[in-house]
Amino acid sequence: MAKFKELHWVEAPQLLAAVRVREVRRDRGITATSLSRKLKIDRVSLHRYEVGERLPNIRVALAISALLGEPVTRLWRMM
Repeated sequence: MAKFKELHWVEAPQLLAAVRVREVRRDRGITATSLSRKLKIDRVSLHRYEVGERLPNIRVALAISALLGEPVTRLWRMM
């Protein structure tokens, strides 16, 4: 059985956004390694964005949005 960390109310939107980023990246057939290289960030940082441990700064968020061809509001919509 998968274990999930306990969520605080402020973390839930971050995790929803992370799921969208990873899902869209995979749908486009883009590897995490190639995306992180294009973004000029390390692979660990991208992983942290995708699992919801961190939010990217605006420059990185806009770059991810452009590279994935999705509006930034779809990837990081706060609910």
